[in-house]
Amino acid sequence: RKKRERGMASSSEAGCCPPGSVGPKPSAGADEVQRVEVEGKEYFVVGSGERGVLLVPDVFGPHSGRTLRVAETLAKEGFNVLVPNLFTEWAPDPPTDGTSVMKWIPEHPYSLFESDLEGALTYLKEQRGAKVVGAMGFCWGVWAFFKLATSKDKVVCGVGCHPSLRIEHFFNGDNSADALAAATHCPMLLLPAGNDPEHVQPGGSVVKVLESLPHGGETKVVPFPDMAHGWVNRGDVKDEKISAEVERALHECAIPYLKKYVR
Repeated sequence: RKKRERGMASSSEAGCCPPGSVGPKPSAGADEVQRVEVEGKEYFVVGSGERGVLLVPDVFGPHSGRTLRVAETLAKEGFNVLVPNLFTEWAPDPPTDGTSVMKWIPEHPYSLFESDLEGALTYLKEQRGAKVVGAMGFCWGVWAFFKLATSKDKVVCGVGCHPSLRIEHFFNGDNSADALAAATHCPMLLLPAGNDPEHVQPGGSVVKVLESLPHGGETKVVPFPDMAHGWVNRGDVKDEKISAEVERALHECAIPYLKKYVR
């Protein structure tokens, strides 16, 4: 049997986190990340240099689980990392039952975040010195950076941990995640959990669309069938198996992919 952590498991949450997902977790903290405020926008930054990573948090915000710890991990690998806070409604304390999340999502289309996300990208380049930027995200954050990547020359690649691309269905109908994938302009690495939708699994419709694009040969999908949606930044790393799979996702998948394109 596939091991699942207890968490957000009601069918009403199927639009974002699938049944059996890891629920919201308090911040694991971070020692080296700095908070900066720019024109009322809150960013968390760590690292330096010309290789930038825009790390887009899940729907629970930058304080969700180990999100900021992941930023520190990327910085230690030589990346200049920025995590934007796009969720002032409930930062730093996310909802705990998923109900308010599912009400919130359809009321907040990408147009409400577009300028903030592009502003974060601009800040990373113009004020933090990044010359080339890749994106990485968790759950909701993967959908957000896919939307960003529909504009040319924004990011050079994307790494999606347990992607929630079916959020697109709230706004543009069934199967619109495929159309979103078709509109992107950079290589993508997807790291789906075992309970993530079929369309982001190997051979799924989103993956087939990505593979059909001009850069489709650079599409990569690495499934983690024994993990639950949310494990990379919210899973219980006291569990040795989960800890090992977090390490594999970051150090064998995400970081090498980012190093290949963010250079």
